[in-house]
Amino acid sequence: MRTDVRAVRSLLTAFAPLFDADQLAVVTRELSLLSHLLGANRDPSVVAKRVKKVAAKNPDLADVVESYLIPRLTAGGEEASQQLLSALALRRYGRLLDALMALANSDDEIAEPASQALPSMAELALERLLKARAESAKLQDNDAAVLHRVRKQAKLLYFAGGSVRRGLAHDPGSGRGAALRAGKVSRQAKAVADVLGQHQDAVMVQDELLAAARDANPEVAFALGRLYAMEDRRRRQSRLEFRRLWRSKGFDL
Repeated sequence: MRTDVRAVRSLLTAFAPLFDADQLAVVTRELSLLSHLLGANRDPSVVAKRVKKVAAKNPDLADVVESYLIPRLTAGGEEASQQLLSALALRRYGRLLDALMALANSDDEIAEPASQALPSMAELALERLLKARAESAKLQDNDAAVLHRVRKQAKLLYFAGGSVRRGLAHDPGSGRGAALRAGKVSRQAKAVADVLGQHQDAVMVQDELLAAARDANPEVAFALGRLYAMEDRRRRQSRLEFRRLWRSKGFDL
């Protein structure tokens, strides 16, 4: 569900000119809130899976992981799950679904052919990605929040490019060429988003380890510090892989 919600948000953002601005603002705001709840529900399980994997290769850390970290993560996951279920039971969620259906059934028409309108919107998504990348490059890719923005814009381009490809694949005119180019860029954007997803997961694990260490005794805190250092290596490796991958990509719509 989390992936689907984020895909819908990305597509609505990329193709915003096709929708009523007021309706769209309400829907995207609600989808953002829902995405946050879904993310909070997912994150503890992602961290738990990662630290268990590390502990399997480092048996001396297994006790701290199983007796200290996992119970903490389980409690956090249960709380987040309850908050999500409560939100889904509210009328507010029902109104969101109704608003999404209203957007989907909108009969507004665009002024230009799809073979022109859709690629131009994908180009805007590409511009957003390039702008975010330029901002990150100025900071030598050392700002995790900025790199996360690069990842979000890459995912937006992935979804937008894929939609253009599907929408114009059978266009009898120039749309077919645009579809092929959009498909290629979509695949390139996904590769960028995937490697930065690994980076963001490492950052998330590090944040959880820091929070856990604040409440731990010195022995446990030391073990958590070792885990933190391992995640830092993973984060740095992901950043280097991102740079290599970016240099190899030729985003061209």
